[in-house]
Amino acid sequence: MRKKQLKMRTKRLYKLLIFGKQKEKLEAIDTLQHLGALHITKADKKLIDQMEQDESLPEVDEISHLLLKLQYIAKATDIDNSFYLEGLPPADKVLNQSRDFIKIHLDKITNLANIKKEITKSKEKFQAQLSLLNKIPFNIKKEHAKDKSHFFFTSTKKIKNIKALHLKKIINQAESQKLYYYHAKIDEGKRNQAKDALKNSQSKKLSLSFINHDTKHEKDILNSKITKTKEKLDHVDKELFKKINGKQSKIKFLIASLLNYREQYNITGNFTKSKNFFALQGFCEGKDVNRIKDALPDASIYVSVAKKGAPTKLKNGPFSENFELITNMFGTPSYGLIDPTKLVTFFFPFFFGFMLSDIGYGLLLLLAVIGLHLHFKEKFKRGTAIFGTSAISSIIFGAFFGSFFGNLIPIDPLLIDGFQGSFNILKIALAIGLFHINLALVLNIYQLILKRVDSFELFLSGAPYILLQLGVVALIIQSYVVAIILLGLTVFALIKKKGIFGIMDITGFFGLWFSYARLLALSLATAGVALAINIIAEKALTFGAIGFVLWLAILVFGHLFNFALNILGCTVHSARLHYVEFFSLFFEGEGHPFKAFKVQKDLEKSEDS
Repeated sequence: MRKKQLKMRTKRLYKLLIFGKQKEKLEAIDTLQHLGALHITKADKKLIDQMEQDESLPEVDEISHLLLKLQYIAKATDIDNSFYLEGLPPADKVLNQSRDFIKIHLDKITNLANIKKEITKSKEKFQAQLSLLNKIPFNIKKEHAKDKSHFFFTSTKKIKNIKALHLKKIINQAESQKLYYYHAKIDEGKRNQAKDALKNSQSKKLSLSFINHDTKHEKDILNSKITKTKEKLDHVDKELFKKINGKQSKIKFLIASLLNYREQYNITGNFTKSKNFFALQGFCEGKDVNRIKDALPDASIYVSVAKKGAPTKLKNGPFSENFELITNMFGTPSYGLIDPTKLVTFFFPFFFGFMLSDIGYGLLLLLAVIGLHLHFKEKFKRGTAIFGTSAISSIIFGAFFGSFFGNLIPIDPLLIDGFQGSFNILKIALAIGLFHINLALVLNIYQLILKRVDSFELFLSGAPYILLQLGVVALIIQSYVVAIILLGLTVFALIKKKGIFGIMDITGFFGLWFSYARLLALSLATAGVALAINIIAEKALTFGAIGFVLWLAILVFGHLFNFALNILGCTVHSARLHYVEFFSLFFEGEGHPFKAFKVQKDLEKSEDS
């Protein structure tokens, strides 16, 4: 019954209209949430015309308030959000436990949290005052700080004319960290004029009214105050811990449960209703249709194949799904159309490796990826896949072009020398670019067929660049009549589709193509800078006893700098070749992701969403 789909298309979904009795609504919602298969959306306008829009259940307000209070307790007591919900208990039980917990603990936690807030504010004030005094490069006496005729300020430039600033005299001045610090005397009657003049000269007044002793003594007092506030904060933290010790898991459990119930009670805002019945609309995979029907035996469910506007669910394999990150940064594929992630899985590491093309840098990247993977584990899963394959690709291309930290470790290239054969590498890069672009053009035609456009529109939107290339080939082989016909059809299609300025797309196409020359450019840049570092390091060996140390330092820091710079460059340009040159020819990233209504068991992910 089911037609086979091209593997690069998004998953086929089915649209479900579910009708049930109002008295069974909450039970149906609970069932669907535990089933976790249906993406619930707002109902079609036709359905709303026959029924009225439903609203969130009244309990959602209380749930939200309880949740806010529990989250406040968790934040005030520094409880992390690492928790996995094994099962969702009945709502009444969760609400009662939440009310009781808040009644017993909230006031105590709030009082301690307010005390902590005030102590923290005092500590930050003392630290700011100490920091200011540490910056001032001269001593200040207490009587001068309190005397209004003494003025303290900073300036970005050295002051030459004190009269223009209405200053009587400069008592002290010094420079520190490219800033000039001044202690000046002013006439009391000219205080406002001095302030305005200093403000206009880009100077900044220093507020030192807090000083009650000479600077050195004041610093000692501030250090003592900071120490005492830290001790007070430690004491408050211990008190907070005592109040909550042993109850951390319960707080996380209640928060996770309430987050799910808030989602459950809010979802009815997408429903429609009549006096006795409710209706909801959702999307699911074909394998889940019968599961939903079996789970809701008393509901009436109408099933149809989802059409344009449905949510997007991708169907990439366990490895390719890591590269969905790159695709989704451009946009979510539109439902029923092409998902280019599988192509990105191949071409992103391919382009990255071509541009980096150095065995040494590839090995460094691979070691960095392994280290990050061991440290972050599952959190770095996508990074491991993307940069791990890119590192391997870099090692392979490094072997092809004969580069190992430039020429630091001499090796014979398996294919072409990176410098001597640069023109041949450029031709390879442009050939790869032409293949990549034509692949996008073929996908564009296929996508237009999927969208069921008429033949003329298919010709106007899908044929021009292909006809242009065929016309150029005809010119090369001197088949001029065929070339004129093909190029004429190209111009006609572009003008018909975009107007007279559509002709500019011809030069735009060649611009897209020549953009792939960056594959060579970055490859040469990587090798060229590495070669320069090696030459400079070799010269350092002539500096006698210290030469070896300089040689080693230049090699280590030079290659690390080149490595970091080119990792960034290769990442950006590999993405750019997809986003600008490839995706722009066919990809429609206007979809919205499929999000099943389900129990969120991971508290960290629940709070992020």
